[in-house]
Amino acid sequence: MPNELNVTPTKGSLIAVQKSLELSTLGFDLLDRKRNILIREMMLLIDQVKSLRGEISQTYRSAYEALQEANVTLGVVQETAMAVPIEDGVTITYRSVMGVEIPNVRLAESEIRMCYGFDHTNS
Repeated sequence: MPNELNVTPTKGSLIAVQKSLELSTLGFDLLDRKRNILIREMMLLIDQVKSLRGEISQTYRSAYEALQEANVTLGVVQETAMAVPIEDGVTITYRSVMGVEIPNVRLAESEIRMCYGFDHTNS
């Protein structure tokens, strides 16, 4: 059974239904444009994510290999690892695209300093 509206067959009702149809069509068009813009924005972000993911994987791989080598040559290096300061230069900002908040993560570049002595470590 189709969904029927109880509309009286008058000219006023016809005009009201036509206005409602125009508003609905306009709303649909606006939402369609918004969807297209958000999809385009996400596709740009996906390209960035793919390149960053590769860089991060390579960096983790290198760091893990260095940690394994340090563990083999020095034993467990937990005390040395605890001497390295926590990175706190990460900032997250948000920008609005069509009313949707998109995060933007930045890492402030800082000078690398030796935080442990050479007497208990090797090159």
